[in-house]
Amino acid sequence: MATSSKEAFHLGAARVVGSSPKALHVELEASSVLGARKVWVPRSVIHDDSEVFDALNNGSGDLAVVEWFARKEGWQSE
Repeated sequence: MATSSKEAFHLGAARVVGSSPKALHVELEASSVLGARKVWVPRSVIHDDSEVFDALNNGSGDLAVVEWFARKEGWQSE
């Protein structure tokens, strides 16, 4: 389930490598904003524009989160 917000922050290409009821564990590709790494992303901050939002049918593609979360995590500056 994706969430809508004013702006999306696109992390780039990602694929789900694990999940919990409240979060997705995603592996970002080297070409992503953060480079190649694995991060946990709460399901509640995944933006409607995201191609990745569950582990089954939509487990890879462009990952987008709400902008405030990207700022909180230090992924985007003010």
